[in-house]
Amino acid sequence: MTHTDVVRPGQVWIDNYKPMAGRSLRVLAVSARHAQCVVLTSPAAGGAVGHTVRILLERMRPTSTGYALLYRHDGTRVEGGA
Repeated sequence: MTHTDVVRPGQVWIDNYKPMAGRSLRVLAVSARHAQCVVLTSPAAGGAVGHTVRILLERMRPTSTGYALLYRHDGTRVEGGA
């Protein structure tokens, strides 16, 4: 993902933060500062699957504590995505 990529509804992102490894999110809506997402998978037994979360858009980038794009809004997998 580059700085020119845009967060869009329908995309699937994975959490790069080590304690949350294995968590994936689908973007439901995007505002000026946040992405509203639903948790698809959770690393914890009985995790928050199905819950909605708000994430600052500035965290939607592939850093060690950010997020990496796995699937585009049209459902195609990102080349080199997790």
